[in-house]
Amino acid sequence: MDKDKQVFDEWLMKEGNTLMIKCTDPDEVEQLFEKIRSEVTRLITKTKTKTKGSDGNTKEVKAKVCPPGKELNPKTLRCNKIKVTKSKKKPKEQDKPAKSTPAKVCPPGKELNPKTNRCIKVKSKKKPKTPKTPETPKTPETPKDNWNLLPGDIKVNIMNINKEAEKKQYAKFYNIIDEIDPDNDGYEIDDKYDNDKHFINVINGLKKTILKDLKFGDILFVGTAGGDEFGFIIYLDNDIYYGENGYSGPIRYLKDCREGMGKEKDCENMKTIRYSKLVMDLNDNNQEMYGLFGGGWLDLSDIKEQYEAEGIWN
Repeated sequence: MDKDKQVFDEWLMKEGNTLMIKCTDPDEVEQLFEKIRSEVTRLITKTKTKTKGSDGNTKEVKAKVCPPGKELNPKTLRCNKIKVTKSKKKPKEQDKPAKSTPAKVCPPGKELNPKTNRCIKVKSKKKPKTPKTPETPKTPETPKDNWNLLPGDIKVNIMNINKEAEKKQYAKFYNIIDEIDPDNDGYEIDDKYDNDKHFINVINGLKKTILKDLKFGDILFVGTAGGDEFGFIIYLDNDIYYGENGYSGPIRYLKDCREGMGKEKDCENMKTIRYSKLVMDLNDNNQEMYGLFGGGWLDLSDIKEQYEAEGIWN
C-alpha cells in the first residue's frame, strides 16, 4: 500500500476514535468507517495502472483523470477537448435535367403539324374528285302524231308534269373541311374557324374551283368545334343554314318555313330540291361521312321515309 493510502488510514483511524468517544454506539461507528476504508481502497486500487520504466521495472502509475468537457488521449496521455462530431451535410441536389417530352406519335393516316403539334390527315396529292353531276330527268316525249288526238285536260296535265320535272334539282354533297381548317383532324376544327363569316368567305373563294357547280340546297361538311352541330350546313343564296346533323337540315328548314321563318323565295326553292341521289351516293361511296350524316343511327329506309313525307326525296 502506498504512502497516500497510509496517511488516509491514519487520519481515518484518528477521526474514528474521536467520533466513537462522542457517539453512544461505538460499534456502529466502527462499521461505518470500515465501509468507507474498503470503498476508498477499492477506488485507489482501481485507478492505478502498471507500466514499465526505463530500467525495465514495472511501476504503478495513477490513471489520469480529465476535467469535464475533455477526454484522455491514450497515446499522448493528454486531455483534449471532446470533439463534437458534426453531422455530415447532405450534398446539394444537382439540378435535375428537365425531362424530355417524348415526340408525339400520330396514328396511321395522319401526320404531325410541327407548328400546332396536332395530328392532321395526310393530304394526298391526288386532285379532288369532282362530285358526279346527276342526270337531269328527261322530259317525256309526246308522240307528235297522237298529240292532237289527246283531250285538252290530258294535254294540260302532261304539260304540268313536264314543268315540275324541269323544276326539280338534285342536291349535291361537298366536303370542304380541309379548306375551312387546314389543321383539322378529319372531324373537328379549331374554334377560331367556327363562324358563319369564315364559312361564307371560304365558300365564295371556292366557287371558281371545286364549288363551281354549287347550287341552292346543296349540303356541305365544314367540320365542328363541338356542341350540338355535327358539321353540316345547307347552302342558300349567299347564306347558310345549320342542321343538328346532315340529314335533318332540309327537314328542319321546311319546318321553319311552315312556321313563318325564312325568306318566302328560299322556302319555295327548297320545295324543289331532291335529296335521294345525295343520300344514296353517300351510302354507297362514303360510309364514314354517311354515318355522320345520319346513317350511323338511322336506317336508309327511315331517312327515305322522312324525306318523302316532306316531298324532297325524289
